[in-house]
Amino acid sequence: TETAIKYLGAMLIMQSYHLLGEGLNTCWICGCFRGGGDAKTGMIIDCLSMWLVAVPLMAIAAFVFKLPVEAVYFVMCLDEFEKMIPVYIHYRKYNWLTNITREKEELG
Repeated sequence: TETAIKYLGAMLIMQSYHLLGEGLNTCWICGCFRGGGDAKTGMIIDCLSMWLVAVPLMAIAAFVFKLPVEAVYFVMCLDEFEKMIPVYIHYRKYNWLTNITREKEELG
């Protein structure tokens, strides 16, 4: 239908921006943090971002303000960008780097 095509066009545009933020966060959280030995920080940031920001904002947008579908989807896509700030700060502090190698003496 015409309405579905209108929704699809708007959501595809929003998804293209969402994928940009998601790609950066995934590289930092899954690549750098987990690869550096800090899986806990990424999990905490993901959980707090979803349950304290994204889900309440979507519920408020949908049920309190009764925004249209495109606006609620836009609010849903914002979670990657608000998560990017603490992820980038943690990345720049280099606290996620863990020495996972052993010294030659420890190997025997």
